[in-house]
Amino acid sequence: MGGGHGPNYKGQSALEYLITYGWAILIIVAAVGMLYFYLIVPMSVPPNNCDFIVGVSCSNYNVAISPASKNTANVSLMLENPEYYPIEDPVMVVGVGTSNYSSACSPSFVNPGATYVCSAQMPDSFGNHLKANVYIKEYNCGLSKYGEFNGTCADPPMQIYKGAIYDTFDQNITVRPTKMEISPAAATVAVGQDYSINSTFYFAGVPTHDITINYTLNNTDARLENAKGFTGSSGNATDTIYAAHAGTVKVTASFDGYSANAIITIS
Repeated sequence: MGGGHGPNYKGQSALEYLITYGWAILIIVAAVGMLYFYLIVPMSVPPNNCDFIVGVSCSNYNVAISPASKNTANVSLMLENPEYYPIEDPVMVVGVGTSNYSSACSPSFVNPGATYVCSAQMPDSFGNHLKANVYIKEYNCGLSKYGEFNGTCADPPMQIYKGAIYDTFDQNITVRPTKMEISPAAATVAVGQDYSINSTFYFAGVPTHDITINYTLNNTDARLENAKGFTGSSGNATDTIYAAHAGTVKVTASFDGYSANAIITIS
């Protein structure tokens, strides 16, 4: 009669083997896939940043789509001059692939420790991931033959600093303006009354903190308490105007070449 289990038993054993170890293989494959997508891939994607090795400090930056054209992107940088000498006529060049896009920065004369804003437009050919080299061309007043004179430099040499920017941005968000605002824009106050002026500098639509806003008047009969205002965490700066005589005073708030005016009537 003979022993053994026959071919049916062998087929059943093979099926049980596949079921038992097939699940284990699937679990291993799933684990490897999760490690790849949640550990390896994020490590290979650089974080959003704007960075220069030397000569320029990137305080803030913004990448967004132009409201005038969905096919145009705008790159804005707020930079700081970390050197002990002023710089003049800074220009930003953004290199994307084999193309370069340049724009003059504001203001044209930057004192040590002061900030300046650069903004350049380019075709949106990179989707929602921008990876670009950034070059700042500027004139070194510290090496000027005749030194600094009245906010300009005499025959300064050019220097170029290289940095990089990487940003993942929402294609549905359009460029918001970099601007200065002052409030109230118009007011009437009594002679001898103190009156507060508030101002905000918006970089790419965001109120900017820790900057100094300068205030000036066009009327010598009025005076300002400080002539400067330092923006706090809300991005607002405040100064006080006082006038001993009736008249009209224009107050100007300015930062980095951006300004706004308020008209105060003293009566």
